[in-house]
Amino acid sequence: MTTFHRLFRSTIHHVLAASLVLSLGAVQAKAEDQRVALEVVAVKLTAGGDMDALRKNDKAVAELISGQPGFISRETGSGPDGEWFAIVHWASLKDAENAAGVFMQSEPGKMAMSMVDQNSIFFKHYVTEH
Repeated sequence: MTTFHRLFRSTIHHVLAASLVLSLGAVQAKAEDQRVALEVVAVKLTAGGDMDALRKNDKAVAELISGQPGFISRETGSGPDGEWFAIVHWASLKDAENAAGVFMQSEPGKMAMSMVDQNSIFFKHYVTEH
């Protein structure tokens, strides 16, 4: 792993940790005594990638994801060097896993995957503890 990739992953982990703390507070009001699943995705555009094109495609991704069973909410953000992240809240881990499969088979999902550096992908599910 190059120094750039180590630095990128370290920066992403700090951004994601802060985002998770903020997101948990927002979801907690909805989920009160219920555990929810968090899907965390962080990527970097391919060299010469077009952030505007990714944002445009993300509108289709958001529509697809928000229509999946168990969807609660989704936040996205971008960084200065072509970084992109999404945090999605799901009613259950099973809902999150099923939606990930739908995403990977969809046209918006395939388009999104073609726009990002495959070596930069951070994708993980978490379950809140209440």
